[in-house]
Amino acid sequence: MWMHICVYEGMMLPNEQEIIENLHIHYNKYYVPFVWASTLVVQSRRQGLIKDDFAVQTILDVRTAYITRRRNG
Repeated sequence: MWMHICVYEGMMLPNEQEIIENLHIHYNKYYVPFVWASTLVVQSRRQGLIKDDFAVQTILDVRTAYITRRRNG
């Protein structure tokens, strides 16, 4: 259900949802999109697409706030 919400809110594409649903992993898939997003943020910083560490921290803080809101209902 939570992945449908991510698609609805525009945080994930339907094909990305399908990829995650088809993963065979031993832990909760809930965090996969957030880890994926965090990895992209770090890669973008290394490539110079994000200008400074403050911007990286701000993006990750927003991600954390979103996760917390979703977890707490």
